[in-house]
Amino acid sequence: MLRPTLPMPTRSSRRPAIEDRAARVEQLFASAEADLPPDVRQARATARLATTVRDAEAEIRAGGGGEAKIAAMRERLAGPEAAARLTELDQRRSAWQQRVAAFRDARARLQEDATLAPAARDAAIGRLLDESFTPAERRRVEALDRMAA
Repeated sequence: MLRPTLPMPTRSSRRPAIEDRAARVEQLFASAEADLPPDVRQARATARLATTVRDAEAEIRAGGGGEAKIAAMRERLAGPEAAARLTELDQRRSAWQQRVAAFRDARARLQEDATLAPAARDAAIGRLLDESFTPAERRRVEALDRMAA
C-alpha cells in the first residue's frame, strides 16, 4: 500500500516564510530602537552614518570616482559642516602619510649609505626621527614600524 506523500518544500516555497520572519525581526528591532532614550538613539544613528559614509566612500573609490564625488556624497549624507570636517581630516591624514613616507625614504637612504659606520648610521636615523616628528608622533612612527615588520 502506497502512502500519500506531501510535496517537499522547495527553496521558492520557503522564501516567503523566511522573508516574513525577517520582516518580523526588523519590526522588533525598530520597536526596540524606538524605546531607547533619545541620546542613545542619536549615538546609534551617528555610528550608522559613519559606517554608511565609509562604505559609500569605498564604493565610489572602487568605481573610480574622485574626490568631488566623495565630497558630494558626504555633503548629501552628513551635511556641509561634517563634509568639511571630513575633508579636513582627509587632508591631515594625507599630510601625515606624506611625512611618514618622506621619513622612511630618508631613513632608507641612510641605511643604504655604506660610508656610515653602524653607530653613526643609528645616530643619524635617531636625529632624523627627532627632527621629523614630535615625541608623540615618534612613538606613533615607531609603532607603525613595529607593525610593518
